[in-house]
Amino acid sequence: MNSAKLALIAGAFATLGEGLSTIAEALAIEEEDIAIERQSTELKNELKNLQKQIDNLTKEVRQLRKTLGR
Repeated sequence: MNSAKLALIAGAFATLGEGLSTIAEALAIEEEDIAIERQSTELKNELKNLQKQIDNLTKEVRQLRKTLGR
């Protein structure tokens, strides 16, 4: 095998390695996007629960005011 063929093979492996690296980076970005989306959904659910608690407390305060005649 001469040096030109070895250079060609080495270039092909380098190109393949770069392609695999690019795919790995794309997958990492996709995983990060999924994690962010999951976290966003969890935060939205927490906010909904907090709003429900606020609404319930507001309702209780109104009922107490009625009971106390204010």
